[in-house]
Amino acid sequence: MSQNPLLEVPDAASAARFADRRRRRQRRDVAGRSGSSVGPDGRVSIFAMQFEEIGFAGRGAFCEVVRARSRVDGVTYAVKRAVQQRQGDAEAAADLLAEVHAMAAVGRHEHLESAFTDSGSGFGPGESGVAALRFGAVSEDGPLAGRGDSAQGGPVARALAFSPGCSPSAATGPVRSNGSAGPSCNDAESSDDDDGEVSAPSRSLRRGRPQAAAKADIRSYFGGGASGRGRQATPSATANADSDASGSDSDSDSDAFSDNGDLSHGMGMGAAMSEAQADEADEAWRRSQRPGAERGGLGAAATSSFALAPHASGGSDGCDAGPSLSQASFQSLKLAQLSQSEVMGRDDMHSDGTRMRRATPHAIDIRCVALHLARGLEHLHARGLAHLDVKPRNILVGYSRPLCDRAGHFLPFVAGLTGLPSTDALAGAGKSGSAAPVFKLADLGRCARWNDDRSRDGDSDYIAPETLNPVPGQDRRPADIFALGLIMLEMLSGSSPRVQETCVLASGDWSFGSLSIDAGATLTVALPAKLKISNSLTVAGILTGSGQQASLEISATKLTVERAGVLSVDGRGYVQNQRHASCGSGPARWGGFHGGGPAGEACGDYEWPTLAGAGGTPGTGAGGTGGGSLIILCNASASSEVSINGTVSARGTTGGGTGSYAYAGGAGAGGSILIVASRMSGWGTVSADGGDARTGNPVSFSGYAGSGGRVALHISGSRAADFHGAVTARSGAPAGDAGLPGGPGSVFWCELAGSAAGPDDETNPFRCALRRLEVDNSNFATPATMHSQIVPVAPGRTRFEVDELHLGRTARLSLAPLAAFDPTDSPDVRSLLTIGATRSTVMQPLEVSAASITVHEHGRAVLPPTVVVRGASLVVDGELVGMRSLLLDTGSSATLSKLGGIWVNDTALGAAGESWAQWACESDLVPACASRGQLRASGDARGRYGLARLRMVGDATLELTEGVTALGAAELWVEDTASLTLPELPAQQFRLLARDSLTVATGAAITADGRGYVQNQRHASCGSGPARWGGFHGGGPAGKACGDYEWPTLAGAGGTPGTGAGGTGGGSLIILCNASASSEVSINGTVSARGTTGGGTGSYAYAGGAGAGGSILIVASRMSGWGTVSADGGDARTGNPVSFSGYAGSGGRVALHISGSRAADFHGAVTARSGAPAGDAGLPGGPGSVFWCELAGSAAGPDDETNPFRCALRRLEVDNSNFATPATMHSQIVPVAPGRTRFEVDELHLGRTARLSLAPLDAFDPTDSPDVRSLLTIGAVTSAPGTGSPVVHVQGGTTLTFAGVAAAAVQTGLATSVVRPDDLDGGAVTLQTRSTVMQPLEVSAASITVHEHGRAVLPPTVVVRGASLVVDGELVGMRSLLLDTGSSATLSKLGGIWVNDTALGAAGESWAQWACESDLVPACASRGQLRASGDARGRYGLARLRMVGDATLELTEGVTALGAAELWVEDTASLTLPELPAQQFRLLARDSLTVATGAAITADGRGYVQNQRHASCGSGPARWGGFHGGGPAGKACGDYEWPTLAGAGGTPGTGAGGTGGGSLIILCNASASSEVSINGTVSARGTTGGGTGSYAYAGGAGAGGSILIVASRMSGWGTVSADGGDARTGNPSATFL
Repeated sequence: MSQNPLLEVPDAASAARFADRRRRRQRRDVAGRSGSSVGPDGRVSIFAMQFEEIGFAGRGAFCEVVRARSRVDGVTYAVKRAVQQRQGDAEAAADLLAEVHAMAAVGRHEHLESAFTDSGSGFGPGESGVAALRFGAVSEDGPLAGRGDSAQGGPVARALAFSPGCSPSAATGPVRSNGSAGPSCNDAESSDDDDGEVSAPSRSLRRGRPQAAAKADIRSYFGGGASGRGRQATPSATANADSDASGSDSDSDSDAFSDNGDLSHGMGMGAAMSEAQADEADEAWRRSQRPGAERGGLGAAATSSFALAPHASGGSDGCDAGPSLSQASFQSLKLAQLSQSEVMGRDDMHSDGTRMRRATPHAIDIRCVALHLARGLEHLHARGLAHLDVKPRNILVGYSRPLCDRAGHFLPFVAGLTGLPSTDALAGAGKSGSAAPVFKLADLGRCARWNDDRSRDGDSDYIAPETLNPVPGQDRRPADIFALGLIMLEMLSGSSPRVQETCVLASGDWSFGSLSIDAGATLTVALPAKLKISNSLTVAGILTGSGQQASLEISATKLTVERAGVLSVDGRGYVQNQRHASCGSGPARWGGFHGGGPAGEACGDYEWPTLAGAGGTPGTGAGGTGGGSLIILCNASASSEVSINGTVSARGTTGGGTGSYAYAGGAGAGGSILIVASRMSGWGTVSADGGDARTGNPVSFSGYAGSGGRVALHISGSRAADFHGAVTARSGAPAGDAGLPGGPGSVFWCELAGSAAGPDDETNPFRCALRRLEVDNSNFATPATMHSQIVPVAPGRTRFEVDELHLGRTARLSLAPLAAFDPTDSPDVRSLLTIGATRSTVMQPLEVSAASITVHEHGRAVLPPTVVVRGASLVVDGELVGMRSLLLDTGSSATLSKLGGIWVNDTALGAAGESWAQWACESDLVPACASRGQLRASGDARGRYGLARLRMVGDATLELTEGVTALGAAELWVEDTASLTLPELPAQQFRLLARDSLTVATGAAITADGRGYVQNQRHASCGSGPARWGGFHGGGPAGKACGDYEWPTLAGAGGTPGTGAGGTGGGSLIILCNASASSEVSINGTVSARGTTGGGTGSYAYAGGAGAGGSILIVASRMSGWGTVSADGGDARTGNPVSFSGYAGSGGRVALHISGSRAADFHGAVTARSGAPAGDAGLPGGPGSVFWCELAGSAAGPDDETNPFRCALRRLEVDNSNFATPATMHSQIVPVAPGRTRFEVDELHLGRTARLSLAPLDAFDPTDSPDVRSLLTIGAVTSAPGTGSPVVHVQGGTTLTFAGVAAAAVQTGLATSVVRPDDLDGGAVTLQTRSTVMQPLEVSAASITVHEHGRAVLPPTVVVRGASLVVDGELVGMRSLLLDTGSSATLSKLGGIWVNDTALGAAGESWAQWACESDLVPACASRGQLRASGDARGRYGLARLRMVGDATLELTEGVTALGAAELWVEDTASLTLPELPAQQFRLLARDSLTVATGAAITADGRGYVQNQRHASCGSGPARWGGFHGGGPAGKACGDYEWPTLAGAGGTPGTGAGGTGGGSLIILCNASASSEVSINGTVSARGTTGGGTGSYAYAGGAGAGGSILIVASRMSGWGTVSADGGDARTGNPSATFL
């Protein structure tokens, strides 16, 4: 046996007496047993011994109810017994034992249940071994049968029931001021008054103190006193009453000690009864009504629910707290009356009353219920016990045996439908006696000692707070009085408190059993306030708050907001310019901030929001008010539910401002809504939206909308999907385009709260199975600065996790940093947010499509290895960690800035420790590598991004903003129409790295267009032009170009502005893809670094010049494709008028170093041209340069200066499309590397209008440092077909060696590299060294211009065909010159030919010695003259000079001599001698001079000009011709034998005088065989004078010059002429001739 813990320990004598009584009773019971009292297991059944089972009533989950007739008194009882197998269930056995202990401790009392126990040990259905707890105990006056429902739990109880259709007056009579309801069985003189007066408790409800006042009234009604507020119970005033009012018997049916484990407790009815069972119960009832049917005692049960009709009464303030009931909102106290023989079946307890038609109305005196229950508690409390589970479900009701009337005669029961006293008898109740109801408290299973400090559960509608959290030593008994008071309140009022019109509650804590607000009614609660509702809160009207900056907290077992219902704290937050200290504020007219706002201005806890919304800032109108704070707690049990079909809101309000010139105030921010519930359902709206913006007057003065607030829903028993309505925390609506929306707030769902196993208290403090965060801002055009923000508000909390994130289309979400974060001193003191599934390492791919991601400066995003961005954006100003592959799909964009970077773990410890990571770190591609001890991207190291794979498809865009220095991937694809835009990085080259491959598909683009210098800006080495000129880079006027043509790094210069802005130069890009022999760049789309067009629109707009092209450097193992690589300049802008047009930008520079393939393997276009001119007015710029280094690194024994990249073939391309490029605009090779002076190009390809030159060294000086030169050797020269002639310019201070190309060899002056086909596979390269250039040079693809102080080193034989040779500088090495058809040559006095006439040189031939001795050439090695300079210039000597076709050779003014060992002027070629009036020109031919038929050597007009003559020559008057060999006597001049004078010029009229012929000496007498052969013409004629138009006095013609031929031989049929010039005919001819 076990000791009963509810009793004091008995002494030995008491225990002995108890044991003796037990033995006697057992002997008595056994003696009376019959055979049927023995169960199947052979054990004796007390139930079978005392009862005969006669019918079945119903079955629940664990118990069944049967009809049983007592073998002792013949009365029929309802008996409940266990049916489910419970053997071995320790918890169930303990529950049963606890209740039996309580019954034993309490003893017997007429208003407390009693029980007996079966001695059998079986635990199962059937008679044997069944333990039966007798709820219908036999009282002194008669049988009482009933039912407890403690195991059901659930809503406010359904203990007693009226019949359907019964009104309050019919059922209870009018409630009088003393709280009684008549007629009464206990008040013989009860009044039949029906004045409808509202009881005192009802009036207390209208005063705003519902439960406290009602409870006090009840206590005073029973003779005790109580006061207080809220749910705190107070001691009972009846606790000291007679403790043995029922005559408790120590020899009860319950023992102080019992066998542990032999008991089974009857549980609740549980499951619904089947239709078959219901029919069986109906049939049992019908049988009981037949004549002769056996009638026993009355059995009753009271759990049904039925609503009374509403009672229209109310006070002046509109609060209706009277006894009216609503079928839709309250389950009232009811009574079900059955016949004497009827036992309540399961279906008789349906709340719809369908089985209640057998019942009839009957009045109950509430005082009777209270008195009986109070007596039962009094008995219980007197024994030092507390019930702790007083509720209607635990109240049993029955009727006593007939009472005697006043005469002492018993009143018999009236046979009939109900078995109740007749109406007449009822009317005389109290006068002659009646059958009285008896009420008992049942279910003592939670009883405890009065000072037990253990926590007890119970029905949340009636349980006192201290019962759940007891204080040690606290008296527990007042909690029973508290529960009794709640029951009486419901009975007195007829329902829970109900609001039907308008009611105001003061601020404070309020407690209700149930509360209902009818449609059309409003309950306003002054804030702050707490409404504690034990049962249900129903809002069909409006429940709202008043006051500001405070919260409304509601706790209920069930909360229902009906379709038209509103639960609102709108505008109950902070007023204008007020906010919580943690919230930021904006300038005038801005909305308030709460869950959203500018970064750093939002506030509040997104998981457990409690803050009220901030007020808006005012304009001239007031700012709006923020939403209030609303907390709903509805999680007392698993079935507690919030049902919202109406509206629950905490919205901000609109700002003010009306009238003209009204600056509207900003709206208030949304408030907070926190719902903690077991279940949530409905189709309504939960909203913490900000207030709408107010439209100003004018509209531009509109206020801004308030930001969204915060909503959090912690639902433990249902999912978010079970609520079908809308939950929002959006900004208010903007006022058109003028008033901006605020930031979105947040909605947080904690699904199945408390269910997560093994939670992380920091990241999942509420143990949510699923954490879902929703941020939505409707379709408002939310500014980029307006975020919904997660704010770390809990002290010490830094980590947050969200399993699902839902974002609206314009919403933005961010995590606020910790206050202690510092990017320099505390860079890792960070707040951390994990979005998506929680893992220790993020491994699954992430698709960024539902929302975009922005990583701000010093922010850190930890991403999965693979990230796919689809239809969204990725903006990075901070750090990226973990991402290895990035796919930008259709509709996506990414922006990477200099403030961010990618951290790579390239060690063996990291999951990303792959070869690509090591390559990225070694290439200095990424700013942070674990191997270098860099734990984050910070400072100057930022702005670099490295990946394993980067792929762009569809129309995806990736933009690298200003300052980003590098981007790379092992594999990089830009496909479809995707575009990769490089950063503005004018002072630095951007590096684009691809370890294995870089692919630019057809239609795709990598562009650095306009990423160079802006207007008027340029690299220090680049020149600039005047207003409206384009920028210079690879091209420009000589001396203005800049940049390295082999390894270009400079960005393009900006254009100079006019009235319009200048354009921007192209950026600088290097592509590195040479990590292995198979690394390949495949370009079928576009890679560009173009300049942009200048600005300038409108009338009289001087358009700005365009920007120059930038730099593109590609270093790859292989290159293929059909695309375009372009560093073109920007196009010219057309001005207004056209003559004001800007000029195009010059071309940039492109260099391609390909180690494993040839230029021919790339079939696309590579250009660095000028931009297009604007018609004829805007000039093009100079062309840039394209350099190919084929088989880079393969050349053996390189010259580090001339071939630093060991190129097997160096090809330079200069093209300017077909633009009419000015002669001053060159593409220029610029010596940029310190100390480098020598350059070599194996192949030079020039466009038809292109010009190329080599820039001189800065140290060059034609006098002091004439040999400090830059040197360029050019091999083969080719050009594009078409019109125009490209030109190679030999600038002063430079030396250009034109080597030409021999068959099967690439000749570059000093070195000839013989290339065989197997060189592509690593074959050997043979090197042959020469001391000078030997192969013939054909100048046909391009012309050559040698500028003053320039030096051209030419092969011994030069052929000019279809091109020009212009010499103002030095020619070296050339022995033979052939001027072919279409060619021209011009030799000036600034130039000359240097001749090596010593035995040391390969050109040391006899002709050279002759030339030097003849003083024919200005520089001869034998005389120590190494260059042609100063006065020695202007003389040209060759071994051979031949002119054929229509070739021309012009010697310009100042040239004094030209000679050759052999000189031919053939076909129609012409040699024009210089203007040299004061000196005789020498034409020397050592061996022969031939002037063929049709050819000419002419000095015509090369003598004195008009009015000029030799001093020895006379002159005539106006219009006279010049005199030389002839004239008036005394006027002629010159030596007739050795003529040397040039002809005199004619005297002018109104027209100019003609020019005299020149002076020519032909020397061809070096040997006896030297011969002059003239079949063409040799002439030195004068020219005709000028004069045209009416009355023109024509000028006189010039005189003939001098021709002196000194030859060994002379032959031919030609003409030698020194004739004077023909006269010009005047107008009129007769007078003015």
